[in-house]
Amino acid sequence: MRILGVDWGGSRIGIAIGEEFLVEGKPSHVCAPRSLIQASGTLKIDALNIIKIAKEENATAIAIGVPEYEGDEKGAKLTRMIAQLCREQGWQTHEVNESMTTIESHDALKEIGLSAAQRKSRIDSESACRILDRYFSENL
Repeated sequence: MRILGVDWGGSRIGIAIGEEFLVEGKPSHVCAPRSLIQASGTLKIDALNIIKIAKEENATAIAIGVPEYEGDEKGAKLTRMIAQLCREQGWQTHEVNESMTTIESHDALKEIGLSAAQRKSRIDSESACRILDRYFSENL
């Protein structure tokens, strides 16, 4: 099963692809970041762009990160709206708690020695990988 991971933001959208497989009869998964895309400023267009990428990646579903921490109610509402727009287009769409994924991704990228500029260009798609990790951990 291939799942498209999405870390939606008002200006950038992180994208990753994850795939489930069996290792010695036990479920496992692998995730790979993809190039981020620019948010359009319109939720419907963002949802259609996400679906386009899901099709290109031969994904069977979408996992979108939803901020579930106090103080980002607007972000949660907007990402849930995008998830609903994807469902309305016939896509199986899962909402995944994205809390702390950006911080975790930043720390991991810093640990491997990337500069601030390099981290900035990769952080959103790395966060999408962590969203997929959480999805697979909860659903395998």
